[in-house]
Amino acid sequence: MALFFVIQQANAQDYYHATGLQINYGIFSEKMVGTGENVSTEAAAVPGAFYKASLAFDAGRSSSFVISAYPFIGLSGTLNSGSGLSSGGSIGAELPILGEFYFGDLDDPSFFFGAGFSAAFLGTSGYGSGFILGPQADIGGQFYLQDRLIGLRFAYTYGINSGSSLTTKRSANMLSLGFYYPFGQ
Repeated sequence: MALFFVIQQANAQDYYHATGLQINYGIFSEKMVGTGENVSTEAAAVPGAFYKASLAFDAGRSSSFVISAYPFIGLSGTLNSGSGLSSGGSIGAELPILGEFYFGDLDDPSFFFGAGFSAAFLGTSGYGSGFILGPQADIGGQFYLQDRLIGLRFAYTYGINSGSSLTTKRSANMLSLGFYYPFGQ
């Protein structure tokens, strides 16, 4: 309902985009049913690049409501022709779509927070891999560094696609940290 109210009060809309680098860190856990005892915890860290596409609505008083997508693709290590990733390699992809509230304009220094949904896959050659689907919350800001506007973004995805068997329960969550360079409207 609040989203509907913000969009109805919007006076103008602008499209912004940026590109950046990010690392996604997935945590895959397995616990015993009943006792909650940890059976295993595996992790997958995937560095990569993302594109930021944002549609901004002026919300008045130097603030904006923004709908953003951050498609991400990442790869580290090398691929072997027959066996896939080499030792220590990782691969991943993500598509989060969020509603964000900016305190300031998207082409100026500002602070933001938001929430939405993310679908991701992270995989490594030896330890930790799988899908992570669920709600995502992010926080970040933009500032000038040597007369260039850059942004920082931190996001957390709570995986709702956990599975379970008779004896164990699996869960998956993801942390993302990235920086980006806005390059126009």
